[in-house]
Amino acid sequence: MASDLEQPVDGVQCSQCEAPGKRGDNWCEACGAPLGPSNNPASTQSAAFSAGFGADDDAGVVAVAVDRGRQRAENQDAAAVSQTPPATDPIRSAVVLCDGVASTEGAGSAATVAVERGIPVALDGGLSPEHAVSAAVADAQQAVGALGAETASGIEPPSSTVVVAVVQRDGEVFRLDGGWLGDSRAYWLGSGDAELLTTDHEIGGALSRWLGADSIDPEPDHFSRTIDTPGLLLVCSDGLWRYAPAPHELYSVVTGLAREATSLADLAHRLVEWANTAGGHDNISVALWASPGWAGSLGTSGEETQ
Repeated sequence: MASDLEQPVDGVQCSQCEAPGKRGDNWCEACGAPLGPSNNPASTQSAAFSAGFGADDDAGVVAVAVDRGRQRAENQDAAAVSQTPPATDPIRSAVVLCDGVASTEGAGSAATVAVERGIPVALDGGLSPEHAVSAAVADAQQAVGALGAETASGIEPPSSTVVVAVVQRDGEVFRLDGGWLGDSRAYWLGSGDAELLTTDHEIGGALSRWLGADSIDPEPDHFSRTIDTPGLLLVCSDGLWRYAPAPHELYSVVTGLAREATSLADLAHRLVEWANTAGGHDNISVALWASPGWAGSLGTSGEETQ
């Protein structure tokens, strides 16, 4: 429970880590978990935040950062990271990141409810990692679809991209499974290079797959890999990757910023600031999972973060 020095503010408390929060926040500033739409009826998510947690020698470390950017009046991105308790066997980490489609009504709400519904399902140890990813996307699709198929203004119904990633320890290695719809991306940064794990669902510059009541193909595509060497999983919206669209470009940006970062949460924050400096034309969201040992090398110029 929260200590006497950590009482909820305005009656708001994170259900994941029990840290106090403030009314109007969508996300816990301590762990990045969603606080729920009832805490912020407007669901604007206008304030920037970054957070990170995890055991570097066991489960890996997770971090998340979201920012409105410099040119948008409203933040319509949402992202969350979470982990099962340390005593859980097997240990699992989960990432859900969504980018509300700005041309649709209630895009921010779409992204928010998708993350809220997806993150607990992705952590469900009763499901295999691959099935947890599929179930998380299915629940997110149901939640976004329930926001409405028709709008009074005639604008397209609430829609969002989604990336769900699950990392589960398997003996001495980790298994990474993920799924996605839309143009939000996932990368694996290993030794010397970055690999794009997703393929943008676009045709002629327009999204071809998404979450929403009018989605014609809500089944996600999947990626998977075994992680047996140090590395970093990076999931982000196009507000970040469009400033470094090629994997090697993003790799250079991340490793450069990692040399100055003091923690994985600081790295996530620095990535958001980098995108803002580059123009900040869109909302920016980034979620990270670092394998044991990788985060411990932050702030150095050694090979561990290269």
